[in-house]
Amino acid sequence: MDPRIDLLSKMMNSMNSMPDAEASAEFAKSVPSVLHNFDEYELPRVCYYTFVTEEEHGKKLLRCSRCQRAFYVSREAQKEHWKYHKDSCRRVDSEALETIASYNLKELQTMFGNLLAQCSGIKGKILAKNGVSSAVFPIVVRISELMRAQDSYSADAGNHLHGICRTYIFCADDKISWRIWGIPGMTQFLLFGEDLLTENVRKRRDYFDDGLPSTEYIDLVLERDDPELAERARKLHEDEDSVGMWTGVNGAMEFCYLYFNLILCAAVRARKSMCSIHDGDGNIRQIGRLPEVATRRALELWSDRLVMESCGDAMAPGASIGVTAMNKWCPKEEDLSADFDGELAPGLTFDAAVICALKEFDESGAALQYTELLMCKPEMRSSVIWDSITMIRRARVCLSIISFLMNNPLGATTGFSDKRFSNDIWYQILDAAVGSGVTKLSVWEMAANHSCLGPKGMGHNDDVRAFFHFLLRRHEREEDVRNVKGLLVAWNATPDLPLAKPKTESQMKSATEKLKCLELAQGPILHADYLNYFDKDSKHSQDYEAHVKKLFGEIPQESREEILDMIKKGESRFNAIEILKAAGRL
Repeated sequence: MDPRIDLLSKMMNSMNSMPDAEASAEFAKSVPSVLHNFDEYELPRVCYYTFVTEEEHGKKLLRCSRCQRAFYVSREAQKEHWKYHKDSCRRVDSEALETIASYNLKELQTMFGNLLAQCSGIKGKILAKNGVSSAVFPIVVRISELMRAQDSYSADAGNHLHGICRTYIFCADDKISWRIWGIPGMTQFLLFGEDLLTENVRKRRDYFDDGLPSTEYIDLVLERDDPELAERARKLHEDEDSVGMWTGVNGAMEFCYLYFNLILCAAVRARKSMCSIHDGDGNIRQIGRLPEVATRRALELWSDRLVMESCGDAMAPGASIGVTAMNKWCPKEEDLSADFDGELAPGLTFDAAVICALKEFDESGAALQYTELLMCKPEMRSSVIWDSITMIRRARVCLSIISFLMNNPLGATTGFSDKRFSNDIWYQILDAAVGSGVTKLSVWEMAANHSCLGPKGMGHNDDVRAFFHFLLRRHEREEDVRNVKGLLVAWNATPDLPLAKPKTESQMKSATEKLKCLELAQGPILHADYLNYFDKDSKHSQDYEAHVKKLFGEIPQESREEILDMIKKGESRFNAIEILKAAGRL
């Protein structure tokens, strides 16, 4: 074993006096590791200098004969990259790998911080000489294994690693990120080695990418069409229920603090700040292709709804680097070519940016101020740009926007103030996304008739799809459909049959039309089940009353109706109850 690694091992052993050291050491031993057979741990090969993959190159890449982990398209590329790779170019021996595999998480994060600092040159190159920093890659792999093995064990480790990696985002020297990515194994790992998904999200990714179907949809539709898939969906529901409410900490999210920031530091030189939401706000780095490649990887992760679901606020810098990247790369209308696919910056398409922004607003995410900046860009409302995006992607955006507007009719609070982001921006983006004429009707029809395109799983989007049936039916009757905003306001104000009781003939007519549109969205089987839900003598109705009582307690009927009205207008249930209490009506 290299004497420097041995020295660090002794340093780590001195940490065993910590109260939880024995327990964490036992836990580390219980977690399997690829480090025991590390030669078999292969990731897709990519050139460390040009970032061309072996598949793109069309033939085998050249392998670095010394470290065996770096690859190149040519000897010339290897020579150009040597200045970044030479200090870490060394093969990690099996004894060192076994030692790393035995460390607990606290030991690993300390060793990671020390070696990364030496490799980058921030604290000199005492340990980096002769390649000891090549151990960074197996250390990072082992950190990932431990964090994912037991989520609760990794508490606070993510914050510590986050602090280590943020240091490099603020470094003025663009060569530092090249040296970090030049460590044997790191380029492949940062580009292909992690999906950042929780285990439950991974399980359902291949079957229900948009979210789990509703239980009614599973029992009444999937069971009929595909019993095996229905059973799988029930099992996935059970798995998610067993996890319980999300508590803010999971292994994927904790590791994301390390992984995402090592990518980010190669993309942008950020302005120093106390809050990580600003970590993408700065200037794109300049040397070679790495900044663009890292930006693409960062924005691909941020715009992946499954990654966002898994990692939450660990992805907070995504919106700010989206703004920075858009300022540099966003195409102008006059520059669009025939093969333009709607990409506003490397790794971020217009439709993905809108859906990410809606999620941030809907959940009052940490990066709202940058999301607002992103949505206010004139290009987001360019019909020419949206015309280059496929119908199905545009329909998905339309469903997501209408779903958000239904749930947030008053707009959403932005930034760190009580200022509300105008919903007019969403209507302008909606108009640009749907287009006009035949295109508009095609997008509406796709949104109305595809249950899998909505922001949630099948069976959860029927109320949103019903609105698009409403627009299509008005068009068929040659009624005005130009003012979508006014129509949506009227739709939200229309009573829901059979739950509500319209007070006028006009209200009854509108409510009946709304119910008909919901029937078209749900289909006959689900709609019959929906009506049965509100039949006073049915079990559904009894379950519904029990649910209301559980939510509101013993609240008089009049007050309950007031609360429901306020919820429809955008107030939370908690605020609605507090308002009535303050007014002395509860």
